Amino acid sequence: MTIAQIEYFMAVADYKNFSKAAEKLYITQPALSRQIAAMEEELGFDLFVRSRPLQLTPAGEVLHMGLVGMTDRFHESVRKASVLGNGAGGIVTIGVLPGVDIGDFFPKFLFRLQKKYPEIEIGAEVHSYAGLVDGLNRHDLDAAIAYDFILDSRLEEVDKIQIDERPSCIVIPKSHPLAGRDHYKLADFKDEKFILNAPNDLGNGWDRLLGKCKEAGFVPRYRIAENLDQYMLLTESGMGVSVLNGRSTLLHHPGLEFIPLKEIGLNRLYLIWPKSNRNPSLKKSLPIFRAVLEEMRDSGEMEAEEMGFMNELKHSEQKD
Repeated sequence: MTIAQIEYFMAVADYKNFSKAAEKLYITQPALSRQIAAMEEELGFDLFVRSRPLQLTPAGEVLHMGLVGMTDRFHESVRKASVLGNGAGGIVTIGVLPGVDIGDFFPKFLFRLQKKYPEIEIGAEVHSYAGLVDGLNRHDLDAAIAYDFILDSRLEEVDKIQIDERPSCIVIPKSHPLAGRDHYKLADFKDEKFILNAPNDLGNGWDRLLGKCKEAGFVPRYRIAENLDQYMLLTESGMGVSVLNGRSTLLHHPGLEFIPLKEIGLNRLYLIWPKSNRNPSLKKSLPIFRAVLEEMRDSGEMEAEEMGFMNELKHSEQKD
């Protein structure tokens, strides 16, 4: 069974009409019918019930569901390979966690890269922690922007560039009875329900938070968010207290208060990539990424918000 035959089958299944599918595929109807018949002979079962309207057999339905998107992935892989094989440039695919604000440095990196290497294309994809780990290990992703939690997971050996370091924050609605204080301790939240991600979607962040609560003298009540998107929604809706980094896209939400707590510790944001990655376009991109971060630090642009949180943390320490 060839890729062309799979495309023919998917077109007939989608249009439920040989004539319309043949027109879409720019082949004759008899030729299309022969190809489908050849597939059925090879597979050993019928794919369609030749009725009006045309219908998939139960076996054909299962095959159709399993093949959805396969030809698109095939052609995309061929395109990427062709670009590299012909020396015309390359594609770098970077995964990013939902809710991480990369708007200060990433556009500058893209602009600088495009200026020096216009042939290189950057693709950005949003994934959970588990999705980032799987994508990096399978080399579906060339690199990922993620917190240090991910480094303790089942990743193959990686290299990394640290982007910044910011305190972990308890996040509560500004209408919360605990909001507006000058000083906080983790124990202040012992009666609150914490929003937690599923363990396989948080790396070692799950154990880290539970351990910090235990050190503060309590075992937290919690509710589990099924994924990071739901985690952000529950936080925004005030349906529990959450722990976020100062790089969260919710940072400037008018209804939320971010409370840096030294007891929870610092989060480091990294660009990470497998040491085994051989994508030449990634290797060209990394020095530019480093240079952008260094220039932003030298100008104070990268440090401004980071230092604001660090000053709040120092103020909290002085109160202890």
